[in-house]
Formats: sequence, C-alpha cells, structure tokens
Amino acid sequence: MAILEAFCDEAPASGGEYPAGDARHSGPQGDPAGADPLLTTRLMVSDDLALESQDDTHIVVINTASSARTKLSLSAYRLLKAFARPCRIDQVAPAQVAAQILPQVRMLVDKQMLVDADAPVPADTVRLRTAVAYKFCGAPAYAKSKIPDFVILGVPYDLAGETDSRLAPALIRRKSLDYSYQLDFGDGRPRGWFDVNRGVWMLRGATLADAGDVPVDYGENRACWVERVGTALAECCTGHSVPLILGGDRSVTGAALGGLRHPGKLTVVQITADPEHAADGAGRHLLRMDKVERVVSLGACLDRRPETVRAWGDALSIYLSIDPSIAGARWTAPPGPTLHELKVLIAAIGKVHRIVGIELVGLDMRSRSPELAAITGCHLALAAMSAAHDRF
Repeated sequence: MAILEAFCDEAPASGGEYPAGDARHSGPQGDPAGADPLLTTRLMVSDDLALESQDDTHIVVINTASSARTKLSLSAYRLLKAFARPCRIDQVAPAQVAAQILPQVRMLVDKQMLVDADAPVPADTVRLRTAVAYKFCGAPAYAKSKIPDFVILGVPYDLAGETDSRLAPALIRRKSLDYSYQLDFGDGRPRGWFDVNRGVWMLRGATLADAGDVPVDYGENRACWVERVGTALAECCTGHSVPLILGGDRSVTGAALGGLRHPGKLTVVQITADPEHAADGAGRHLLRMDKVERVVSLGACLDRRPETVRAWGDALSIYLSIDPSIAGARWTAPPGPTLHELKVLIAAIGKVHRIVGIELVGLDMRSRSPELAAITGCHLALAAMSAAHDRF
C-alpha cells in the first residue's frame, strides 16, 4: 500500500479558501497557454471515502466504492481535507506552492479520492463492492491489475431463510486474522500455513486478495441483488482465480453460481449439518440451473474414502459449499464429523476432482457458538483452497 506524501504545510488544515484579502489567495489569472488543466479544475473530496485507521503519523483511507485502501501522511491528509468544498488548487494553496503540490493532487485524483466537482454524476451508477474493516487472513485488497489465485468476496445476505447470517462474513474475516497471510522475505511469495493435524504445508506460493463485500439493499428486488452478485464475481474472478464466497444464507449459492465464469457443467457438493434440508431446498433450485449437473449433500454420516468421492464421476468440476455450523453437529446424535475428518474429505475431493469455487454459507449468528463455527469455517476454507491449489 503506497504512502502518499504532500508538501502542504502552508495549506489550510481544513476545507475552504484562505481569508479574503490575504495576499496568498491570489493565483494565476486567466488560463495561460500550456497550463495544466488540473490547476483550473474545481475538485472536491469523493463521497465514497471513509477512514479505516489513524495514528500520530499516518491515516488509512478507504474508497468504499472500489475497496481501495491508501495510507496518507498527515500532510497529504490535510491537503485532501482542504477540498472538503469544491475549489481549485490556487484556492487552497498560495501561488508559489500550487505548482509544488500539483503532483500530490494528481495522485489523489488518480486514487479517486479527489473528483471533478463539476463532472456529471451518472444516475444509474451501480456499486458492485464495498470496503470491509478486516481482510480475510490479512490478505491484500483486490486490484484489477493483478490476478490472484484466490479472490475472497463477502455476500452478507440472509433474507431467503431463517438464519441470521448477514454479519457472518465480518465474523469469519475477524477470526481469520489468526492465520496471517505473509510473504517470504527471500522471494516475496506467500509462505502459506502448516496444518498440524495433517502434518502438511498448505497454500505455499498461493496468492490471495480480498475484494470486499457485495452491498445488500435490504428491501430491493431480489433479482437486482442476484445480478449484482453475479456481476461482481465475474469482474473479480478472471483468469484462473478461484472464488471464496463468504455468506450469507444458502441462497447465496445460486447467486454466486450465476456469476461463476466456468465452461462446462458443475457438480455442487454441499457439506452441511442438515443435508436433507439442503438437498430438498437449495439443492432442487440449483438443479434447475443449466450449468449444474449434480448436487451432492453430505452431513453427519459422510463417507470420506477416495473411492466414494471417485464414484461421483471422473475429474468433475466441483463447486464446494460448506456450512460452518457443521461444527455444532459434534453434539448431536449421531455426532457429526470431526474437523480432521472434514479436512480429509476435502483433500480427497481435491485429489480426484477440480475445485473451481468455494463458499461458506449458513452460519447462524443466533446459534450456540457462532465464533466456533467461524473458526471452523476458516479452517475448512483454507483446506479447500489448498485442495484446489494442489491441482493448479
């Protein structure tokens, strides 16, 4: 994340012009030939900006429309606030300083922190993604200029069922910070994680990027939300990127599949504490989709043997849907699978088939222990990404 510096100690500490009559207020008259157009453009702070954090030396600003994060020096932040109201550069800095801070102002414009105050605003602008407070495992924010191996996208939607799941993506991200995404000092590649239960390294060299959340306007037409999820996913997951969707209730599955750009038919594998309900409800809906060939629902009595997984077919394209609440099935009768058994199952799926999409859905914030379910979800998400990455 770049740190933007600015030489603007003489500029006002907040928005607005210098006092009337101040000699510093006078700037270049007219529009001399060859002058930079930015000098005569009225600029203002974007309405999409929000502060993520601040300390005694720097400010981290988020563009909620693009999810871009930028670290500003205090002087750059003062320069940015000087455009709280529409004004030109020569109205916030003396003439002898205006040319000096022009490169910094241009950087703020390029970062979409400053916008043209007089430019028309499209009435039908659709915001596909919003910034989030925490990134999954502390991974960097998604950038269109880079194609990561895995793209994390939150979908906080829970209006299609009885679960309270709209805050689940935030909880999962917060718990994921226990598994820090770090780069190796020598080669700059991701270090991955060591799975103590299986005694293996996971995701060494695999790149992750968090694309934020798809905004939900509670009360809007559901078709608009489904289209927005599909468009956001299609925009982020280009090339070989595999999505990790953080839901949301089980209806998120259909919306995500609509935006998954994968040729050929898909087999949806649901790992859930209530496989019969999943198969009868969401499963039937998914089977109506042209791209879905089969839905397999697995629960407490799952069979994790490779030969069973192979019996589904040969080298299938798997969309893996995991309900983190399956952690609570350990206290049911009969007891559900252990975390280790689930990891072994996911590894077997990855060895036999190709995992092209992963999601965590159905985490109910009103359950007995949503934090435990979120931790389980993080473990299983990393295991699923590892199984998918091993096939790259």
